[in-house]
Amino acid sequence: MATLYVDHRDSELRAEGRAIALYRGEERIRTVPVALLDRVVIVGTARFDSTVLGVLAAGNVVLAVCSARDPRRWGIFTGPMHGDARIRIAQARVFLDRRLRLEVARTILHGKLVRYRRFLRQALRQRADARYRIQPALDTLQGALEQLPGITSLERLRGLEGSTAHACFSAYAALVPSELGFRQRMRRPPPDPVNALLSLTYTLLHARAHAILHGAGIDPAVGMLHDPSHGRASAAADLVELWRAHADAWVWRLLAKREIRREHFRDDGFSCLLAKPGRRKFYVLFENWARHVDRAMRRQVRHAVRFLRGVYHGG
Repeated sequence: MATLYVDHRDSELRAEGRAIALYRGEERIRTVPVALLDRVVIVGTARFDSTVLGVLAAGNVVLAVCSARDPRRWGIFTGPMHGDARIRIAQARVFLDRRLRLEVARTILHGKLVRYRRFLRQALRQRADARYRIQPALDTLQGALEQLPGITSLERLRGLEGSTAHACFSAYAALVPSELGFRQRMRRPPPDPVNALLSLTYTLLHARAHAILHGAGIDPAVGMLHDPSHGRASAAADLVELWRAHADAWVWRLLAKREIRREHFRDDGFSCLLAKPGRRKFYVLFENWARHVDRAMRRQVRHAVRFLRGVYHGG
């Protein structure tokens, strides 16, 4: 199954039978059978009508739309939700049960911290020269993992997550090429190429997490570690937390191998953005990497569904 990226201002999507055709003006660029698609990602502006939405929905193909200037501004269109409403009833029960919610949130954070510790240990073996920044982050992660079992509130849990994230990005700054100007994680707007790549990667992962949860019958808006908020898919954010270490490691490798370079970006005086030639290259690299993430996310969500069915039946 594939992803169709549409990243050209004059593009138009048309439904042609059981396929989606991509046009620029009256020139047909390509035609992709819906049966071969998992998702369509539109970056920037493109035209399509309700027929396209109907064909995509019938084929359970996700449509994600995001801004070329700010990847965090995005929307998603999915087909019908999974028919087993008992999953969502159980999800609400877990959310409203303070003890159960804390247990699930603690499990999510534990998974994130363990994965980030593994990444930094691997990075230290390759970059012993950065030990002065990596080792303090590893010490912070170890301390957080030791504190985790004794934390009894979501507020303290999120505070611990914030402090470890700050320490990890301090170490990350020592890993990425210094000429890229990365000092700390900054989202809106991204001031440098590293932040721009991280934001785009997280956005694409978030869209996948949203679609996988929706397709499995879990409400993407009702998270356990992240509080619900208007317009935020908190459960998708929870799922992405488990993959941030992998995403950060992948971005580091892209930059270290110079597969994505400074010349692939442009500065508009307000933010740093991946330019169109860079985005074309990035999409190919991302899809190659994200295949295993997609499969693993689906396994994690299947496990979550089994847990929720057990909650529903009183297990």
